[in-house]
Amino acid sequence: MARLYIIDQSLCKPGGHHFDYVNCVARAAHLDSHETIVATNRRFVSRRQTKNDAELPLHTIAKVVPSFRNSTYQKVSWLAGLRHLKRATSIEDLSVEEHASRLFSMQRFLRRRRTKLFRKQRRKVIAQFACDCSRFFGAAVPEKFERGDQIFFTTVSELELMGLAIYLASNPSSRLATWHLQFHFNLFDGRTPEFESQSAVQRKVRGCFLAALSRIPDHNLMFYCTSEELVEQYSRLNVADFWRLPYPVNQRFSPEGNRIETRTVDAAKIPAKAFATSSNAAGLTHDPENVDSFETSERATTSSVLPRITSHSGTARMVVPGELRREKGSAVHLQGVIDGLWDEYLSTGRLQVAVQRPNRKMLGRQKLELTLPEGSHGVTDAPVIDYLRHPLSEEQYCRFIRGADFGLLLHDSRAYYSRRAGVLGELLSCGKPVIVPAGCWLAHQLQEPQFRHVDRMMRQLPSGRKVELREMSFDSDNAPLSGGIVSFDRQRHPFRADCAKSPDENIVIVSFDWQHPQSRGVDARIHCTESTADGSQQTSTQVVGHRFSAGKCHVMFRVDFGGNKIGLEIENAFDDSTASIRNLSMDLFQADNPRQVPLGAIGMIYADRDSIQDCVAELVEHLDHYQFSAQDYSQRWWNAHDPKRTLDYLVGSGNANLSVA
Repeated sequence: MARLYIIDQSLCKPGGHHFDYVNCVARAAHLDSHETIVATNRRFVSRRQTKNDAELPLHTIAKVVPSFRNSTYQKVSWLAGLRHLKRATSIEDLSVEEHASRLFSMQRFLRRRRTKLFRKQRRKVIAQFACDCSRFFGAAVPEKFERGDQIFFTTVSELELMGLAIYLASNPSSRLATWHLQFHFNLFDGRTPEFESQSAVQRKVRGCFLAALSRIPDHNLMFYCTSEELVEQYSRLNVADFWRLPYPVNQRFSPEGNRIETRTVDAAKIPAKAFATSSNAAGLTHDPENVDSFETSERATTSSVLPRITSHSGTARMVVPGELRREKGSAVHLQGVIDGLWDEYLSTGRLQVAVQRPNRKMLGRQKLELTLPEGSHGVTDAPVIDYLRHPLSEEQYCRFIRGADFGLLLHDSRAYYSRRAGVLGELLSCGKPVIVPAGCWLAHQLQEPQFRHVDRMMRQLPSGRKVELREMSFDSDNAPLSGGIVSFDRQRHPFRADCAKSPDENIVIVSFDWQHPQSRGVDARIHCTESTADGSQQTSTQVVGHRFSAGKCHVMFRVDFGGNKIGLEIENAFDDSTASIRNLSMDLFQADNPRQVPLGAIGMIYADRDSIQDCVAELVEHLDHYQFSAQDYSQRWWNAHDPKRTLDYLVGSGNANLSVA
């Protein structure tokens, strides 16, 4: 009988994303009647994690074998240890001339010593992994591998790849099995324009791949990444095909809990704030996570189980999940949000913030404490800030996420340009709107629904007028190029244009097509400024990336300041390189009440830290709309991240379709 092996050498204890990932796939395999063997770190102790029979503990659904001495987080790894290394100045990257130019022989000696120790430690980790593989498979496969066996390494670096190659070369029967290796770690830091300066790391990792693959030319290996952005990075190695494997979300966050009895909906009865995304309004034709293609409709769904719409006449609960460690933002950013929202939302009881924090002092630092204005004690019946410990048990964490009205994710957009944020998948699966930073993987998941929302609004708003590029006034310093192409960089040469508006025009939709680059990794920061005759101004800013389905890129602004002129400033959002767009235009509309027109769907993308509080206010004011669209979208997201789908790709039915993954 063919077997499924799930191997995570970093799985040391129940809880955390390593355990959650393995548990999701193992449970799907158990339900699909696969013989499943799970290999973990030697420190793992399998025990019952929950009393809920629907959530079987890992040891009851698979054979669990603690086998591996090391985790993948090794300081000497080019991939998994990059947080500990300075890439451009690594000791292995110094040229002979640089070594020779050292003034003191002691420095040269110390550098050589460190280089020797660095390489020795890498060889030690590689050899240990090969040894652990031999020991584990020697016990788990006493005879030999069979054709159809599937072996899935959930998280690997170049060190595990080289160690595995040593073991595979020593076991001829391993050629009968299929070996699946998944890479979570960034190959490059930052965004696409920064990759060219990191050729040293690319060269090192490519050498590791070539050395490993040369040992096992006849083996059946499949290489995966956890996001499309990572696939693009690893494809630059030009050593193998990489695919994005559907990332499983825990069954506890499936949308089933958000559904109510089947009923028929009259489109006219959909809440006014939700009219813009009645079912399918936030639908996709394609997005970076490949949420399946869905046909869109101009009407509400009339015969399906619909998302639950909750009355929010009371307090809206905003959750900030996870520990506020450095790459996820910091308390100072959340403190600014608290200060900005205090008068209108927090002090009035319209909003409550729930945040996780460690219970104990860590390394001498105090627990996270968010300060409130003096005299704020008792201003509302419920606490303004609800502190929960970090980490929570699985059951408590599930209640924490499901009890949210919406989530705020304070992740650093550069660090998470390619990295997944598991909590985003959990929130979207159970139908919770989210506020995320621009210019990263998190924003890419919301962007297509945002574009589709604006597409719909352009059809539903009262007839407006279109202002083409040729009708705008612009700076002579950076005039449009031939063919209506507009170029810009960051700060030095932004593109500026303006046009007249009537005081009654209160919604502006800016549209364009990307000219250069055509691939993601560069975003446009658009400042929209409304000016009055006396010189008063009001500016809003949004960041727009690429669109990967048919249609233009859009961004919508409210301009209800009563001004007579609209000014646009467009710049490269995150990089100094020059970018360009074409077919720039503005559509101006006269909505009866612009404050009732929601700016997005499923959530909001904040351009910078200063705009977070505006995004929070947007969701509070249009909470029914955002909850309706997020709950409608949740089934689509879940379908793309159901652990059964991940399993299907691994055990056979998905492998034939990897070209569309």
